[in-house]
Amino acid sequence: MSANASLFERLLGVEIATLPAPLRQIHDGRARGVWSGLCEVERGRHWLAGIMARIASLPPSGTGVPITVTISASEDREVWERNFGGHIMRSTLIAENAYLSERLGPIKLIFELRIVGGAIEWRLHAVRYLGLPLPVSLFSATHARESLVESRYGFDVRVSLPIVGLLIRYRGWLAENDNTKAG
Repeated sequence: MSANASLFERLLGVEIATLPAPLRQIHDGRARGVWSGLCEVERGRHWLAGIMARIASLPPSGTGVPITVTISASEDREVWERNFGGHIMRSTLIAENAYLSERLGPIKLIFELRIVGGAIEWRLHAVRYLGLPLPVSLFSATHARESLVESRYGFDVRVSLPIVGLLIRYRGWLAENDNTKAG
């Protein structure tokens, strides 16, 4: 692995080369890339889900929601700005030892990344809120997966909690915007 390998290349190692092209391309570490597509968003209905969604800046429910994801990469991090039909959700991703750390406002999610059957599975390893660790067992129904969907980059993210039930699920596809391939 070269010294200038992307964040995901460093975390997944040489196995990243086994992934379909759309998954490799979104994680290639270029300075800036823009992808657009469609998704479905389902937010939980419990009143606590609403509070938690506001804290994490999660998008509202909708079907056929246009989504644009702008990824800005530097040597040690990636900033993902997701625009769900006008609702912005930003997160910062960094490597922490062998794990991927994603910060959404005051929430930090730490994932183990694995390649399974030509897809990337994000397995939750730890959760922190305002720096304080939360029991990861509370988030056992949380999953994220990147896979090929009709020859495009596909994503499926679901977060459920005890008592609250579903917090959010968003899934869909992205294709690279042609005007961002240089860079």
